Amino acid sequence: MSGQAVRVEEGLPRMINDEVAGLKASAKDLRRSGDWDLAIADLEDALAILMDLAPDEPSDATQSVAAEIADTYGMIGGVERRWALGARI
Repeated sequence: MSGQAVRVEEGLPRMINDEVAGLKASAKDLRRSGDWDLAIADLEDALAILMDLAPDEPSDATQSVAAEIADTYGMIGGVERRWALGARI
């Protein structure tokens, strides 16, 4: 991994926090190397973990999960944009 810090919300259980952060960091490395499909696969794995944590009804306690879900969707969009443009960012 690149050693770059990945922000993951405080409200997530520690094990989930570490797993999601690891998948997101891996996706960033894959994105940088142009492995678009593998980057998206890692982000989809992170999203699946987060979606399992998302309750049916919103509450203050679930804001961190919702923020991580939104961030992960944004990362997927960024990878897809770079992939579509063929950029090596």
